[in-house]
Amino acid sequence: MKWLLLFRNYEVFSWFDITMQQVSSLSFKPESHEPWFKNLYDYVRKYAPQAEIVIQMTWAYRDDHHFFPKVLPGGQEEMFDKLFAAYNQLAANYQLRVIPTGLAVQLARRNQAVKFVPGKIYSKEELAQFEYPELPKESGGSFITGIHWGKNKDGSRSIRTDLIHLNRRGMYLQACIWFAELYDQNTSVITFVPDKMDPADAAFLRQMAQKARDDYQQPAKQQ
Repeated sequence: MKWLLLFRNYEVFSWFDITMQQVSSLSFKPESHEPWFKNLYDYVRKYAPQAEIVIQMTWAYRDDHHFFPKVLPGGQEEMFDKLFAAYNQLAANYQLRVIPTGLAVQLARRNQAVKFVPGKIYSKEELAQFEYPELPKESGGSFITGIHWGKNKDGSRSIRTDLIHLNRRGMYLQACIWFAELYDQNTSVITFVPDKMDPADAAFLRQMAQKARDDYQQPAKQQ
């Protein structure tokens, strides 16, 4: 388990909120959360006692990730169901608020008009045949980065496959639900739309972020 907390132990911070999340590859395994979460929980309480600790629920990987079917035979939905339960239980144990990003992503996947369809799995040798900025065509409807050009430390470009982290649609969706949850606002007040994003798609993503917040029952309120 890898809970990351970015501050030094001799400093006391005045932050209002501190968010925590499990590394996504273990997010669906509740046994991986403890005792490490408790260690960080106590650490924050000591050095930032005024801060509210908030848990971010992470999201399930893209359908064609190698986890499926080796680790999770039930695929993306199984990963989501298990991480949802794990985060929910963790938050209930500590009476903490949750930013349900993972739920927002899954709701958007289920409700969008254009569904992502896994395509060809490219080998490293096949990807090496592409020249920047050329990319192989992938299905629409994804919230995950997929095949992209990354920048190396020396400034050069290399083609990579990322089936875990959010793409621009996913990041916008995530930003909307973070804003709504942390500031107790409805996503309808959000007017910002990223460059080159279809305004209709942005509106849909805002709706899904709000739906996730409306549908999710905070564990701290269930007791």
